[in-house]
Amino acid sequence: MRMKGIILSLSILVYSATCVAQEYNNEVVLGVYTGISYAAVSFKALDNLSSNLDETATVSFETNAPISFEVATRPTEQFSIGLLFSTQSFSGNIDGYTFRVLEDSVAIEDVDLSLNRFFIGITPKYMWKPRDGKIELYSAARIGYVFWKNEINSADKSFELPQLLSLNRPSLGLVPIGGNIYFTEKTTVNFESAIAAPYVFRIGLQYHL
Repeated sequence: MRMKGIILSLSILVYSATCVAQEYNNEVVLGVYTGISYAAVSFKALDNLSSNLDETATVSFETNAPISFEVATRPTEQFSIGLLFSTQSFSGNIDGYTFRVLEDSVAIEDVDLSLNRFFIGITPKYMWKPRDGKIELYSAARIGYVFWKNEINSADKSFELPQLLSLNRPSLGLVPIGGNIYFTEKTTVNFESAIAAPYVFRIGLQYHL
């Protein structure tokens, strides 16, 4: 229920911004992006599980690039606000995981992990170098919520992931620099360097309605 309330509130904010934008210049921007996240750092925490495992246990993992979608409105030349949704999937395996089933006995199994991290939030942007020719530059904030949906295939009911890979939490991020490169009046390539989830760098395509 709390997540539904967050999504509803953010949607209302973006809808309100859209109404304001229509009054000024009717610009709405749709974008799809990929990028790089702190996945390697996050899965280092998964590697740390090995300190609690039998010496024969091994931990492996794979990560996919984050995929993001954004709809933004631009009520003035120097300010825009958008709604950002991002998802990233991870998979892992622990071979030879040992756990206690009775006081004097243990079991050994292979544990499969399927992890999915989601982000939803608002992205206010300030265009400190509005479009001049084909390029414009901006800085931004990301204010939202990170949540996980994980599947753990283990008979050990007490198995737990590190908090870094399971904690639902508010998230505040900064975009020191981002930019739009105009190929046509309706099409731009976007790039961002950022701090915090869901990515530290992104690149993607945008379409201006």
